[in-house]
Amino acid sequence: MRAARQQIESFTKLVDPKQTLNVVDADPDVNRIVECAVEAGSQFIVTHDSDLLRMTRYEGIEIMKVGAIPTTLGGRTDRGRLLRLVFQIRAMVSRVFL
Repeated sequence: MRAARQQIESFTKLVDPKQTLNVVDADPDVNRIVECAVEAGSQFIVTHDSDLLRMTRYEGIEIMKVGAIPTTLGGRTDRGRLLRLVFQIRAMVSRVFL
């Protein structure tokens, strides 16, 4: 577990959102995820959360299921874009759960 965490941390950055959002009244954790995405300058939020998926976009951030990633990346594997996407996900998870 520690090795995996260190590997992820080697190409990610922890964000501390400066603003508080209330985009989903029923689920405060969703709001924290959106706050992190905004702070990180994310292009995407990848999730299975139904509240987030209903939004589809927030301030230019596309919200999608993991299965949509290849289509979003033009049907090809682009390591740089995938790493940035993982960075954004890691930033959001860190803010909410760590």
